[in-house]
Amino acid sequence: MHSSKDISMAAVGYMLLSTFSLSVTSVVIKLLGEVLSSDVLNAARFLFPSLILVPLFFARRARFPTSRQWPFILLRGVSLMLSQVCFLYAITHLSFFEAVVLFSTGPLFMAIFDMLLFRAKLSVMTISAILCAFIGVMIQAGGSGQGFAFSIATLIGLGAGLFNSASQLVMHGMVNNRLGPLSLNAWSLFIALLCALPFVNIANVDAVIVLLDWQVTGLLFLMGFTISMTQFNRSKAYQLATSSSLLSPLIFTNLIFAFFWQQVLFDEPMEKQKALGLSVVVVACLMRSMEPWLKSKINELAR
Repeated sequence: MHSSKDISMAAVGYMLLSTFSLSVTSVVIKLLGEVLSSDVLNAARFLFPSLILVPLFFARRARFPTSRQWPFILLRGVSLMLSQVCFLYAITHLSFFEAVVLFSTGPLFMAIFDMLLFRAKLSVMTISAILCAFIGVMIQAGGSGQGFAFSIATLIGLGAGLFNSASQLVMHGMVNNRLGPLSLNAWSLFIALLCALPFVNIANVDAVIVLLDWQVTGLLFLMGFTISMTQFNRSKAYQLATSSSLLSPLIFTNLIFAFFWQQVLFDEPMEKQKALGLSVVVVACLMRSMEPWLKSKINELAR
């Protein structure tokens, strides 16, 4: 028997592995976006992890989802596909760090979903975080030096966070509903692939085949591996965590990794106003993610 402390440490470890592999995936997608068309890259983003997870599912004889679970897996697959469409557009039209920050607004949208779907009451801290994020986006949108200009790329980047939050809500519910991480992620990614395929231009596929070399092929397989690891480790972390307050503060270590990659790999200067706006959004996201942890500490002190 493992102690609760060991289980908590394992959950933290899985979560950190998840956020690190997610940041590496973002780097790979940024690099591939310079070579591949967006429709082909979006399909490849689900094809390569599916080539890993679906055969692994059958090899390990994992349990198939029940008829009641399939609609939620379908919803998650569609959400994953829409989130990545938005993220791919944002990462090719904004700086690397801007796109990752907007994608990471998911927890703020999760709070709004809780309010709309489950009639949950928003705390003062959550409302403050949402307002703070709104102000940050306004500042960032005015960073062009030409006054306020809410770009399409910024709006679509927020759409990546919106659909990502829907995907995370379904994943959290399904993992707690006794559906294993392998089954959940294998079929969610496969459904996302099926949703992406109708939008692929065959002419673009022919062009990609001509461009394929060992570097592009290696990046594609690396993307498949890091996506698989992100999904598996995130699901495993949720499965082991004793409470959401344990994992919530760790979600935004992704931004720390992303900032590191931005400084090391990408020469994308950022205007001071854009940097300020993004900083405000990061603070808002951190406020939201830290709230469960703060509440648990307050409850411990009150005892």
